[in-house]
Amino acid sequence: MRPFRSVTVEGAMQNERQSPPPAGPGLLLALAVLPVALLLLPLLPPEVTVRYGGVLGMIQKPERGQSSPLPQLLADRTGWEAGVEDVARVFRSLPAEDQAKAVFFAPSYGQAGALEFFGPRFGLPDRVIGSHNSYWHWSVGRTNTDVLIAVDPDPDSMRQLFRETWQAGVSRCDYCMTWRRDEAIWVGRRSVAPLNRIWAKVRFYI
Repeated sequence: MRPFRSVTVEGAMQNERQSPPPAGPGLLLALAVLPVALLLLPLLPPEVTVRYGGVLGMIQKPERGQSSPLPQLLADRTGWEAGVEDVARVFRSLPAEDQAKAVFFAPSYGQAGALEFFGPRFGLPDRVIGSHNSYWHWSVGRTNTDVLIAVDPDPDSMRQLFRETWQAGVSRCDYCMTWRRDEAIWVGRRSVAPLNRIWAKVRFYI
């Protein structure tokens, strides 16, 4: 009986060593969170995220009057670098003397921050001004220029401020929120008056 007993115990111990360990709490939590994480983190290409969210019925539109194929948490993080590249393309289309003094205007802190962060990657100088929140304060004393490259400006205001104005490009983002879907890029040249004279009127807080 001893040999039989010894073989039985040894076989049981071998089977135990080969059996996978039971799933721990961490693994179960990861499996539970993964479906939502795929909609909140940039883990999938945008087009795949849209299809995935549509299947689950989890694409939300929380901002009033705005929409995107993506959840807003992802839409607000999409397209910034490509938008700066579009601005850089306009910048490079200008003569060298205009490039040397061009200032970049952005109407929101997100656009201004993207220009400052990604701009050097595309050869843009650090001459960014903005009218939104703290960027308005940071721009005081840096606004005067004879060449302005403006992202999504009011065309009538550009015509009032510069003798020469034209739309030089457009930045498109299919997966951004509506307000960033199609942003015109304008150039103003030969200023009518220094921008610092009207800078107090363009301050925008939200």
